[in-house]
Amino acid sequence: MPQLFPFGAHSVGPVDLSNNEIGIIVIAVALAVAITLFYYRTRFGTAIRAVSNSRDAATLVGIRVKWVTAASWALGGATGAVAGMLVAPSLGLNSYILTLLVIQAFAAALTGRLENMALALAGGLGLGVATSLAQTYMERWLAGHPLSWINIGNVGDGVAFLWIVALLLAWRRPATSLLGASTQGLAQ
Repeated sequence: MPQLFPFGAHSVGPVDLSNNEIGIIVIAVALAVAITLFYYRTRFGTAIRAVSNSRDAATLVGIRVKWVTAASWALGGATGAVAGMLVAPSLGLNSYILTLLVIQAFAAALTGRLENMALALAGGLGLGVATSLAQTYMERWLAGHPLSWINIGNVGDGVAFLWIVALLLAWRRPATSLLGASTQGLAQ
């Protein structure tokens, strides 16, 4: 299969990483750092954050909301295109597989609460490790099991779904804060 980076591999402890995987990690980290610096160190990044917080308030301070929104979509599309170019050589151009990759990307983004890119990147790496471990242990468990005919190739989607559910349960608000005002009124 064609790769973006030269063939070869390196061992990092018990893990073997190909040059392609190392290149993808380096580019992903560099892109995350560049986008974070862009959002927090430039006027346009501040404008994007202002529009995402409140379109009306951004309009009142003179930000061209429609232009910023269009540029944000363009930036997101360009970032998605880079991500697609990085994963396409290893996953192929199968629309089913690439669509399911959105679940894993969403799980990683939720780790950063859709705000913090460093946490999202860490969540993506953690999700990748958890998926790899789950797949390895499932393969070992099914090797001697009567159900060894089951294909567990998409265990990553299940791990990502469980990751999302765990995050939502960890971040949920207590029932008292959601219903506090209405239940207090009933109690009096």
